[in-house]
Amino acid sequence: MAAALLTPLITSGSLAQNILRVRLSLRDRYLALCSALREADPKSQYISFTDYSTSKSSGGGGGGGGGGSCGGGYFVWIRLVCDKLRASELRSNVFPGFGVDALPGEWCSASGKDLSGYLRLSFAYAESIQLLKAGATRLVAAIKSASDAAVTADGTATAKK
Repeated sequence: MAAALLTPLITSGSLAQNILRVRLSLRDRYLALCSALREADPKSQYISFTDYSTSKSSGGGGGGGGGGSCGGGYFVWIRLVCDKLRASELRSNVFPGFGVDALPGEWCSASGKDLSGYLRLSFAYAESIQLLKAGATRLVAAIKSASDAAVTADGTATAKK
């Protein structure tokens, strides 16, 4: 039955056209999110991440490591620069006041690796590029607010390596 449904899609070229359309849409969302994150924190004072479209890291490297072309996925991993912040605490206590949400990295670790200083941002379900950019701007504002409060609380902060 599946073959009967898929054969016309494949032979007509419709499947290839749809896959290309989806890939281009995801690429545009990815680029918009990376651009908005860079614009919101141009000096990488609060977050860092690796933009695989340019093979460049913002700041001290991000949750995906090295560079090169992105092999797939629907996420951008960002690293919190301030070592006093924990992603799960931001999600519970800070993000609601800024109207944003992100998945704490520790929720995504299959190996048990400590990812409490990381956030996983999905760009796959964004309704529009404008909404994605606005969300990224508010997310960085929330992280900046929490980082500044953490530094003010004890006068020190240590950037993660």
